Amino acid sequence: MKTILMALVVLGLVAGGLLAQGELEEARKLFEAGRYADAGRLYDRLQSERPEDFEAVMGFGRSLYMQHESNRSLALFERAHKLRAEAMEPLLWQGHVLERSGMEGLERSALLARATLADALAAYRRASELDPDQLEPRRSAVRVLFVLERFDEALNEVAAALKLAPDDRDLIANRLGLLYRSARYEDFLVACRDHGEQMPGGLDWILDANARLGRVAETTAVFERMFAEGWAGRSEPYAVLARAWAKEPLLEEQIKLLRHHLEIHPEEWLGHSYLGYALAVAGRLDEARTEFEAFLGSCPEDVNTLAHLAHIARLQGRLDDAGRLARELLVAAPDSDVARTETASVVAALVEQRNWTAALELHHRLYDLDPGDVDLARNQAVLLRDNGRPEQSLAILDQIIAEAPIETSRLAAMMNERALCLKGLGRIDEAIRAFEEAGRTWERQADAPENLGVMLARLGRKEEARKALEAAIAARRAAGETGTQANWRARYHLRALRR
Repeated sequence: MKTILMALVVLGLVAGGLLAQGELEEARKLFEAGRYADAGRLYDRLQSERPEDFEAVMGFGRSLYMQHESNRSLALFERAHKLRAEAMEPLLWQGHVLERSGMEGLERSALLARATLADALAAYRRASELDPDQLEPRRSAVRVLFVLERFDEALNEVAAALKLAPDDRDLIANRLGLLYRSARYEDFLVACRDHGEQMPGGLDWILDANARLGRVAETTAVFERMFAEGWAGRSEPYAVLARAWAKEPLLEEQIKLLRHHLEIHPEEWLGHSYLGYALAVAGRLDEARTEFEAFLGSCPEDVNTLAHLAHIARLQGRLDDAGRLARELLVAAPDSDVARTETASVVAALVEQRNWTAALELHHRLYDLDPGDVDLARNQAVLLRDNGRPEQSLAILDQIIAEAPIETSRLAAMMNERALCLKGLGRIDEAIRAFEEAGRTWERQADAPENLGVMLARLGRKEEARKALEAAIAARRAAGETGTQANWRARYHLRALRR
């Protein structure tokens, strides 16, 4: 009887084991069919009933991972590692969870994300140590090392993996990409001769590598080959040269190559823009202007080209042309930072020449685009005041001071400008109070007490003027501006009071 009972127990255990194996197989099929939730429910029941079942725990972890339940899946993979410490798979999947979390977190917190990626890398490396013949941990480590920009280590991982699979196309492509990204251009070009068809980049990488090595003949040959093989009308070949040959002596080689190229391909209008830029960098402004104008014939509203032409006109002192081009810029691209920055530079050049009327007219176009911008409003107010229109200047300043949130130092500067407007309108008592208020608003505001001191001195109120000028000098001392021209000016006015 005892023997029969034992036999029944054994049969029950076997039957239970066979049943569990069948359910594991069913769960595997569900997982492979992409039914991760259904597979997860079955794996969950199996690992609950048989907590020591490695396959059930791993299967449940993988199912949760595919449903983006990172924390729960990571805990299961850690548990599986304890169940079978010699197995590579739990560490590999721990790495997958950590890698995905790190990649997803890069935009939110780069520092924390990179730490998580480093943990993923450690998991992949431990997996490789447990099973050195497995490729997947090494592939995964290469991915993470690339993101972390640890290119030398990534190349070492690729080299180890290629010993296991020397013809693996992905690994060969990884090696080529890493050689290029790590600026090993000589090694990259050598590798391209054997495996160039598997390069993740295109001919632009080969062009860039040759250009950065200063190989003029090879660079020229690849550049022309690109236009024979479908790169016509694209910016990449030109951009590579602009980056790699930006300085002498290769800048001159870039100019020569582009001139020759445009003789062969006169239809390549984009080349005129890049040639113009290279000539401008070389200081050959008249030649650059010719090329940019040629480019505008095909693309009359190109923002960068209009900005380059305005910049050249400004450098050559042709401020009427610079102003006209700046106006065209603002019409073509009113929201462009390039357009606004160059226009502001033209305004500054006009102010430097004391052409207040032209400066105001041009700046007014900038101001109209964003009248709520504090800096634009202040500049507009100053230009209005300098053009003899203090009432309009005062109205702008009053509105900005009343409505715009402004940091203390800028608010004090606005208040100083307001006081100058009041002074220009002959409202002397109000101007005095405004200068004093500006000085109290920010203790390092030196212009307001200096302006007040000069005005009081002219009114014959010497003692008050002396105190104001001394306050200006103290404010500049606190700001570390003792050696500035403004500080010497304040000292000059103070000495004048003592004569």
